Amino acid sequence: MWLTYALGGEAVSFWLWRAHWAGQELEHGSLLYPWGDECANTGEIRAVAAELAAHADWMRTTHPKPAAVALHYGVPVQWQFEASPIADGFLYDTSISAFHRLLSDSGVARDVIMPGAPVDGYQVVCSPYLPSIDTDMMKRMRRFVEQGGTWILGPLSACRTPEATAFRDACYGADFEKWLGIHVRHRLTPGGITKLYAGGKTIGCRLWCDAYELRQTDRHVLAAYSHGPLDGLAAVVECPIGKGRVILLGTQPDDAWLGKLIGRFAPRAGLAADPGVVVVERLSEDGKPAGAIIINTRNQPATYRNADSAAKTLAGYAVEILPVPSAVQGVDREAPNDRKKQ
Repeated sequence: MWLTYALGGEAVSFWLWRAHWAGQELEHGSLLYPWGDECANTGEIRAVAAELAAHADWMRTTHPKPAAVALHYGVPVQWQFEASPIADGFLYDTSISAFHRLLSDSGVARDVIMPGAPVDGYQVVCSPYLPSIDTDMMKRMRRFVEQGGTWILGPLSACRTPEATAFRDACYGADFEKWLGIHVRHRLTPGGITKLYAGGKTIGCRLWCDAYELRQTDRHVLAAYSHGPLDGLAAVVECPIGKGRVILLGTQPDDAWLGKLIGRFAPRAGLAADPGVVVVERLSEDGKPAGAIIINTRNQPATYRNADSAAKTLAGYAVEILPVPSAVQGVDREAPNDRKKQ
């Protein structure tokens, strides 16, 4: 409930109020059992309602700071992978959820948008697992990059037509590869032996390997393949275009390295926090900083650092309200069975 309201939700509705006494959904979740007793979660919901009431004025006069990062997602993309598989065992829904979690754990506030949505106002757009890019989206994303945006494209992206077929003039289409300033020379699976070499270190890669040849001198290799048949070829490339850039991911690097790479370009929350801690910065009605809501989404202690760099420990499922310039106000999130009825 707190996560929903913190991120801009205006209401949380519960279905059912009282559980069914007949039919096929007898065990559907509810606030009351069929015989009228409160369910185990009802006291917890009542407690959150009281907490929201205590902070209502501040919540109503502030709003979440708009995200500077967007992540492309679409159910038709999943259909395309099902119709024309690429990487063995790849599951779109699982993988895109994991990429979203990587952004969250890296402290990057993000919106999830459909491929046809406008991207004006974002600084960074992530498009992993997007095999086909239609004409309208291509125009929109080219303009976004040329005007100063950062487009993180891949892995498993740009290699199919809207009809789920392969391109016949170049892996990503000849016109798109010319704009990127690269050429896809080979496409292979990692095969259990292919690694990446980046920043003087060897790191892992998975899913798929698109290997690039650079066709323009200002393209920068951020990671290259090693320990396999693609040895020495570019795996991750920065392509400066106009005022912006495209970061091409030919493969999926280890999460730690990928998180650091995204962090070079994606703005992070003003408060550093452990993975699993969501920091939602709030703005006043006139757009000025107005504090933050900090939520530990895991049932184990975690920490964040406030403005003076002092570490603050959050209990499992704890919520902290940080209005400006007031001191921290805590909202304890106990397990439902431990919370006393009110």
